[in-house]
Amino acid sequence: MNSNHPPTFLCHSLGCRVNQAEINQIKRSLIKAGFLPWSEKLKDKPNIIILNTCVVTQKAERETRKEIRHLKKEFPQSFLVVTGCAVNAKNQLKIKLPNADLSVQNQNKKKISQILAQKFPLNKYSNVFTKKRQRAFIKIQDGCNQFCTFCIVPYLRGQSKSKSVAQIIKEIKKLEKEGILEITLCGINLSLFGQDLKPKVNLVELLKKILQETQIPRISLSSITPNLINKKLINLYTNDWKNDSRRLSSYFHIALQSGSEKILTKMNRPKANLKKLQKLLQYIKQEIPQFNLRADIIVGFPGETKKDFRTTLHYIEDCRIAFAHIFRYSPRPGTTAYKMIKDNQWQEVPEKTKKERSKKLRNLVEKIRQEEAKELIGQNLNCLILGKQKNYWRGLTENFWEVRIKSQKKLSKKIIPIQITGYQNGKLDCKTLGITIEPSFC
Repeated sequence: MNSNHPPTFLCHSLGCRVNQAEINQIKRSLIKAGFLPWSEKLKDKPNIIILNTCVVTQKAERETRKEIRHLKKEFPQSFLVVTGCAVNAKNQLKIKLPNADLSVQNQNKKKISQILAQKFPLNKYSNVFTKKRQRAFIKIQDGCNQFCTFCIVPYLRGQSKSKSVAQIIKEIKKLEKEGILEITLCGINLSLFGQDLKPKVNLVELLKKILQETQIPRISLSSITPNLINKKLINLYTNDWKNDSRRLSSYFHIALQSGSEKILTKMNRPKANLKKLQKLLQYIKQEIPQFNLRADIIVGFPGETKKDFRTTLHYIEDCRIAFAHIFRYSPRPGTTAYKMIKDNQWQEVPEKTKKERSKKLRNLVEKIRQEEAKELIGQNLNCLILGKQKNYWRGLTENFWEVRIKSQKKLSKKIIPIQITGYQNGKLDCKTLGITIEPSFC
């Protein structure tokens, strides 16, 4: 170990935004303990590598194994820590993982910095700090009580647990002082947020508190289930849109999974009225023209017929869903669907059919995205500058479109007004309007 600086660490996360929020928390705790974030500018390889894993699908499980092998090969001298759902699945469901120097289950992630501080001497180094960020994930809820028939997560994360509203507000105010411009509230199942607290609280009430008690310029939500989208939530967004500040990001990422009521019932998804949801989504897009809809969709769930799939396609088109994470169903040992297939009570959809349906769905979403992009051309949006890439600046609009800004000027990593000028290769092109929006705490 180089004696000129503290032990270095490199963090990497696979899977959901909760995993990203957790790996960021691990980073902060390591920095606070005195470890140094590794960068390629340092001559040495990182002393420690921490991988937060995902096994929600067979593909995710394969990627986890591949990433562990890759990290061991690229950094053979580094101390490899593997944590997350793959470790829980290895212990509970006996999945196979390549060896690591240390394996930490989900419930012990908070102890990683303490464990590493015992293994690596830190007392002769002073604390160091990481580079400034603009965006942060805040985990407000963990665990799930839903037990969807396709999902392994409740078995690996346990029962739903919510942070108190006071704790969330405290975290946000701390991030404000650090100069964070956007927070994303995330959880394993946000529809369960606050139901275990006394008194109970819901997501709309939390958002109102954040708007009232903090000054964070941009507030986003991670994936939400359809049953969370109601008149109260929609009204909160439309009222915010009328304000000059417009602090709520104008997009939803919906864990829809299917547009077929029959398939959703088979999946044991949270109960939601799809017709009512469609009307609410059409209403918010009418009130906020730039509003962007994204969704998670599973194709080829056992028993999904041509009619079920067509119903999903029509639903996506009617709701104008412009971005989609498309998953081909894969049986996960330990889930109800897996057992039903093994017992020959449910029939799997052929893999060839799954691929064909995935392609049709991707093509439809791409068509909608291009149409939505054309509607945005000429509109003014607020954009968070993320940094420079080659000959243009990268930014993220308030409706979660990635944009490219060609500018000779050095753009500050702040929220600025831009105008959309074109669309190509999945990204919007734009120009600056010359006025930087300064958050009140900066």
